[in-house]
Amino acid sequence: MEKENSKVAIVINSVNTLQKIIDQAPNIIFNSHFIKVDKNTIKTEIDKIEALMPEAFKQANSIIEDKEQILNDAQIKAQNIKEETEIEIKQKIESHQIVQEASHYATEIMDIAKQEAIEMQVMGVRHADEKLQRVEYRLKALLNTMHEEVQKFENYLTEVMSIVREERNQIKDTINKITD
Repeated sequence: MEKENSKVAIVINSVNTLQKIIDQAPNIIFNSHFIKVDKNTIKTEIDKIEALMPEAFKQANSIIEDKEQILNDAQIKAQNIKEETEIEIKQKIESHQIVQEASHYATEIMDIAKQEAIEMQVMGVRHADEKLQRVEYRLKALLNTMHEEVQKFENYLTEVMSIVREERNQIKDTINKITD
């Protein structure tokens, strides 16, 4: 690894040397875009870079692959730790006393709600029974009133029939008196 680092350092130094040569080179007369450089110096630095480049590229590629593998391994480990932690938290929550107390409290509330529902049903049935009892008393009272009225009507009719009979008897007596 140290050997590879030194090769990378040589490439970096050669690039820096080229940069210095370009920066320090004098301009060609009447044109600021062109410079005058020593061809052999430039060629030597480029040759160094070319000689080390395939090796440097392999080294950089290896570092990138190692980095990606390390990142993938770390992500897998992180996911496994996360899943294990979630499972452990769920188990702790389920077994925790607060959850047990809440569950017990919820059961009590459900029992109370069921009892209150039964009581409300009973109250509803009792209320309906009271209403029906009132209707029954009213119907009995109406029936008794009707019996009394029918009895009065019967008495009235009996009296009327008695009067009609007396009238008829008087008429018969009158007819008998006339015909006799």
